[in-house]
Amino acid sequence: MAHRVNFNKVPKLNELGYDNSTRIIFRANNGVCLYSYALSYRGAQKVLRWQNKVQKFEPIDIGIGYQCRDDTNFKCIAVFPQLVDSHKSAGRASRDSDIATYDPTQMREKGYTQNIVRSTRLNVDNLMQGGRAAKVEDQWSDLPQLTMPRRTRFE
Repeated sequence: MAHRVNFNKVPKLNELGYDNSTRIIFRANNGVCLYSYALSYRGAQKVLRWQNKVQKFEPIDIGIGYQCRDDTNFKCIAVFPQLVDSHKSAGRASRDSDIATYDPTQMREKGYTQNIVRSTRLNVDNLMQGGRAAKVEDQWSDLPQLTMPRRTRFE
């Protein structure tokens, strides 16, 4: 599925026995590029304590990734596909990053949000006008339409 991207590798859900409309939940370790994360009060205390003890300061996503990998008392849970990811707006591709180089003439006709089927950014007008009855459009037409959430289990 061309719209599924990841900095490491994209899990092939069908090879794991799931269909491509499945979201998997797993124990994470050494993740980077956190677009969002949630901490309990005790989890926040553990992060502050851990970050206070490290010898080399790293960006917070790398520091939390190391803590997920190395601290047996710190539990990290993640999902794939992600709930939050990068949005690439319509217009000049050079606006995407200040650390990458782009052809200044490269233009994107339509915006997209990686790994997100029903992008809030792309549906914001419909959501603001329609409330709960809003028509929310999928970004990709090759995905099966789900009528209701499926049960999940965590192992």
